[in-house]
Amino acid sequence: MDENTKHILEIITDIHEQMATKEDIKTIINEMEEMRRDLQAQIAENTKAVAELSEQIRNVLGYAKEINLLMERVSVIEKRIGIA
Repeated sequence: MDENTKHILEIITDIHEQMATKEDIKTIINEMEEMRRDLQAQIAENTKAVAELSEQIRNVLGYAKEINLLMERVSVIEKRIGIA
């Protein structure tokens, strides 16, 4: 066997040793599927948290509006009784 053929066989052997097996690929696919499920769960949790925060913000804005209305009424009352 000449040197070129030996070199080619060495390269092919190296490639074959480093090549992923079907089991390796199945393992990677399973790991990726598990990661996808985890990410989906996290996204669902984050979506729920954002919705809850949005509701809380709407409530706070509602209170701010009510407070502003009350402050306007207090201002009118103060003017009428002469303390403003």
